[in-house]
Amino acid sequence: IDAHTHLIWDGDRSNELRMRQSGMSYSDIANAGGGIRHTVKQTRNCTDADLRRIGQSRLDTALNHGSTSVEVKSGYGLSTKSEMAILDAYSILAETHHCELFPTWMGAHDIPHGWKRSDYVEHLISEQLPEVVEQNFSDYVDVFCEPGWFTPEDTEDICNAARESDMEIRLHVDEFCGGEGLQLAAELGAVTADHAIHSTDDARAAAGDAGVLQGFLPGT
Repeated sequence: IDAHTHLIWDGDRSNELRMRQSGMSYSDIANAGGGIRHTVKQTRNCTDADLRRIGQSRLDTALNHGSTSVEVKSGYGLSTKSEMAILDAYSILAETHHCELFPTWMGAHDIPHGWKRSDYVEHLISEQLPEVVEQNFSDYVDVFCEPGWFTPEDTEDICNAARESDMEIRLHVDEFCGGEGLQLAAELGAVTADHAIHSTDDARAAAGDAGVLQGFLPGT
């Protein structure tokens, strides 16, 4: 089981390893034009066929290494059109590939360039989410709940809106600092809360009591 993947994206950010080795933080790299937004720009240029080809290739590699069930997140489109294209590619691959896929809508992976955070949160709730529901693309919602990205209040608003459409909750939390994300995951009854590197012991206990699975990604 590969429980946390962003399977479909395009571009190359290997240069960021050198930037990290020089002391730049994830936020520094993002502010310099790298990070998620760089990948978003490349992914938006993909055709539907490109997205399916990328997903097929990576699933083949996963299967060759023994993964048979794969959770697959969107999040590198950050627009209704591009996010839906990624999720549509997942729906096609789910019908054609030997791996069993579990798609997650993660339009709240970052704030697109030129948007105010509050405006993008409204866009997610009023435009992207209804499209995901109408197309029946995903049973899960995920939000990057981290200082500098989406606040706990933003996260709660997005998750509550998705839950009204019977979607279950997954969260990215506390990756770079303690941002109360894991505690919120416990309060919301999330299925998973991943990264969770800087969560407090109290938040871990609350998550355990609430049945929230903590997934650790030491590679990041």
